[in-house]
Amino acid sequence: MTASLAEYVRELQKEADIASLDTLCSSDWNRPILNRIGDYVALIVTPLNMRIRALSLLAVTPQRVVIKVAGHQNITVVIAPAEQIAAEVFLRRIAAQKHLPFPQVIQSDLSFNLVPAAYFISPYLAGTTLDTIEDATLQRVGARQMGRTMRALHGSSAPSFGAPHANGQWKQHTWPVVLREWLTNRGSIDRLADTVGPHLGKRFWDTWLRQSFLALPEASVLHGDVDPKYAYVSVSSHVQLDGIDGSGVVVAGDPMFDMAAGMRTGFHPEFRNGFHEGYTATVPLNATEITRVKHYLLVLRVIDALADERVDREALALSIQYAIASMPA
Repeated sequence: MTASLAEYVRELQKEADIASLDTLCSSDWNRPILNRIGDYVALIVTPLNMRIRALSLLAVTPQRVVIKVAGHQNITVVIAPAEQIAAEVFLRRIAAQKHLPFPQVIQSDLSFNLVPAAYFISPYLAGTTLDTIEDATLQRVGARQMGRTMRALHGSSAPSFGAPHANGQWKQHTWPVVLREWLTNRGSIDRLADTVGPHLGKRFWDTWLRQSFLALPEASVLHGDVDPKYAYVSVSSHVQLDGIDGSGVVVAGDPMFDMAAGMRTGFHPEFRNGFHEGYTATVPLNATEITRVKHYLLVLRVIDALADERVDREALALSIQYAIASMPA
């Protein structure tokens, strides 16, 4: 390690030590990584032979650590659980084949041989994110570009539903099985049971997951977590989508899953309108697709309600009962 890199590593470690004390962003998963992030990043970037000018923490969440490496080019090192890295790398490589605005993967490693964590390296996304744009017109225009990009991404087929394992293999699961696993892992099934009672909660999930529209014959490539916070844009007299970051852990399935995510009621109305306009600019949604979007929106509303500590449990239980009654048995 050169003297200058050693200095940058020390500064990065200071940032990480502070982040590890923040209960909002630290976790049992990322704390061991943050405690040695300087050593890990030095091992990752040294083989790149970059003339490094600075290292800094860009983001720390309970399941993700992002480091900016400034040099003759600016790159990011993303460290996350192996299943997340596998999903995101798959998505970005498919997007690169279609020349879509996702940062390309420069390098990835899910072997845990170099450092005890999965990671990938990609170009640094500058600019601002769409969720921070206050001008309604600019937000709508940016959302249109994101909607068009997602429509193009969905034109690629995936080997199966869900996401690849770290070894590149796919489970041959059906879409309902993938959705149940997704709901279980995020805690939505247990939270609904705790909120409205285990019997009613189980009836809702079981009824929804056996709906015929979920029996899809093949999977399309998805983003899996559509959100304006992942859309990086340049803003002048107009707005230009520079790149889409992140992904969900589910990157293969029903395109309407992504479409519904972009229409979540918690997003700015202009983002929702623009995303819909961009997605349907060339081909409108058909009646079956509209039905699927409505069903996914129902589940997303339940998930969002469960995340609200002030949720009215009785009102939610009544809404769940109504939803069950409105679905075919």
